Amino acid sequence: METKEIGYKICSHNNCLAAADFEFTDVVSFRPDGGETTFNKTIVLGHSCEDHVEGIQKVLKQYEDELAKQKSKTEKKK
Repeated sequence: METKEIGYKICSHNNCLAAADFEFTDVVSFRPDGGETTFNKTIVLGHSCEDHVEGIQKVLKQYEDELAKQKSKTEKKK
C-alpha cells in the first residue's frame, strides 16, 4: 500500500469533511479475458486529512489483513 500527498479531496474518516492531504493507493494485477498477459492498475483506497492519516491507515491495514485471511482459507479448500 502506498500513501502520497495529493490535491483537493475530502477525508474518508467518519464524518470528517476536511480537505484531504493524503491519498491511499494500491496496485492490483489482472488478466483481461483470462489471457496470459498480466496488467497492473493503481487503485485509490481512500483519502485523509493530516489529522486522520494513522486512523485511515489502520482501517485499511485491517481490511487488507482480513482479505488475506479469506484468500488463504479459499486456497486451502482447493
